[in-house]
Amino acid sequence: MKKSAVGLGVVCLDEKIILCCRSSEANTLFEVYSSVDGINFESISPKARISEKKKPENIADCSDFSLAKLGKIYFLSYLHRAKGKSSLNCAYSLDLINWQKIGRLNSLSEPGRLLADFLHHGNFVFYYGSRYLDVALSSNLETWHDTTGPMIKLPGNVDGKFHLKISHLSVTPQGILAFYFLTDTRSSHHRTSIRSLVFDKYNPKTVIPATEQLIWRQPENVIKDKLDPIDLTFRQNRLLSYWHSKNGLVVLDHADFQPSQKRSRRFSLPLLGRLPHNPIMSPKPENDWESVAVFNPTAVLLDGKVHLLYRAIGNDNVSVIGYACSKDGLHIDERLNKPVFASTCLKSPDLSIPPATYASGGGIAGTRGGTEDPRLTRIGDHLFLFYTDYNGWDSVRIAFTSISVTDFLNRDWNWSDPVVISPPGVSSKNACILPEKIKDKYVIFHRLHLGSKVRPNILIDFVDDLKFSDKWLEGHHQINTRPGYWDSLKVGLGAPPIKTKYGWLMIYQGVGEDDSSRYKMGAMLLDINDPAKVIHRCEEPIMGPDEAYENYGCKFGVIYPCGAVIKKDQLLVYYGGSDTYSCLAAAPVNRFLNQLKWGGRPKLQPLVTNLNLSVSK
Repeated sequence: MKKSAVGLGVVCLDEKIILCCRSSEANTLFEVYSSVDGINFESISPKARISEKKKPENIADCSDFSLAKLGKIYFLSYLHRAKGKSSLNCAYSLDLINWQKIGRLNSLSEPGRLLADFLHHGNFVFYYGSRYLDVALSSNLETWHDTTGPMIKLPGNVDGKFHLKISHLSVTPQGILAFYFLTDTRSSHHRTSIRSLVFDKYNPKTVIPATEQLIWRQPENVIKDKLDPIDLTFRQNRLLSYWHSKNGLVVLDHADFQPSQKRSRRFSLPLLGRLPHNPIMSPKPENDWESVAVFNPTAVLLDGKVHLLYRAIGNDNVSVIGYACSKDGLHIDERLNKPVFASTCLKSPDLSIPPATYASGGGIAGTRGGTEDPRLTRIGDHLFLFYTDYNGWDSVRIAFTSISVTDFLNRDWNWSDPVVISPPGVSSKNACILPEKIKDKYVIFHRLHLGSKVRPNILIDFVDDLKFSDKWLEGHHQINTRPGYWDSLKVGLGAPPIKTKYGWLMIYQGVGEDDSSRYKMGAMLLDINDPAKVIHRCEEPIMGPDEAYENYGCKFGVIYPCGAVIKKDQLLVYYGGSDTYSCLAAAPVNRFLNQLKWGGRPKLQPLVTNLNLSVSK
């Protein structure tokens, strides 16, 4: 290697290490070297150039080359300085020699690196920054947008007074493994260290705790021998770092480095973690009305306690509503021995009408009906209970009742007269009301089953009042199933939506065509001012029916959420297991929302093989 060579960047591509250096022949050219061992390099001819409209880039003004391979295309980002200003540009090539400039990465002016062969929620991921780190996303490598939220403050970077340079990035089973240089700029003798950490691949802006490693720090006795970092490579557990020194380019072989295997337990769990003492409620043989099944609990937080209303089935196979209470939200402290509500608003079945094409879950499927699947919402000083009312034959309808908060807490079950709000002759269920008005209208979620040719979707109606004297729910807005996803066959509201800083959090249930016998749980965020608009939705289920109590009951393969609360920064989701038991799953709410906002355990897309890139004009 020439002593006078100025390194621009290093990367491992196609099992070889590629080094780019400025050319001594012309300012518009740079040299590309290849090495098998990372130490002995051979030049690749001819010299390379970056062109835009046949006008070559001035390489003398360029630095911080970062290369990545996407299928058969090489992608290059680099910092360009001109007239006292810096901009981050990108280019692409098929042969590492002839580069076509794509353009600027928006208004970015700090070096960065693309995470190769990885898409997050359908977008490429680009880490950049020199004081703090941030993330930019793009679906086409041309138009980039910054992610929301604060910049990433890396471990060891004291108040941003260090200069950092992101280097090698790769996706591992533990997460996104990242290496970076950190240079102390607080004195005239700059001291550089090499560090690594792991980002959560389901939320690329989150550092997984306990994964940060100090790999190497420049020794005190050679601190005056200035070393300026170029880049590093990591392959087959061999870490090589490349530097400018007064003697030219040098390479350090960190032979004793082993990546950390530490991982925070909370990040090793899925978005929701089941409680170890599940189920939290089981049938009571001594109470005839709940001797067969106690499931699908809804929840409300009042006076610091979680109050549950759950669907219960006894030996008569009629569904009624029971009550339980928990001080911590995790363990049941009180459970009443009598049902607290049973609807009587539907007429006796007309046996001349063919039975509904609906099989009620729980017990002996659908023989007697009753009051099913409660959803409880507080609006002002009243609690509104929405439920499915089924007379066991022809009417599967949505109804609601209400009770004052005072009576509810005093266990005075003075429910208002129930009101049926869905049309006759149509199977209707999965209903709740939003806890506040939107643009002076009540918002009601529900589902109508309109036949085998129409897939059940989540429907939304905005209504002026709750009288329903001469009208029914219609479903003017809808949240649809998604072809090709885990919820492609049908979706339904789970727990009543919870208001968060990012939007309305809705836990829902879905069924897919490729696994049509199992109900799974998902999550989405709805626009705070327009809850008919989905702004984030998980691409994979947040939980599936995998435990014994979710399979070996009255119905195989069912987890069915009906209630959720936030208590002491924990999201508590209450659900029915196998149409028999009441269960609970939980997660730190901030982590849950961030993971959902960033795609919610996204599916990794296939590796990029072909890109249609246009040169910016």
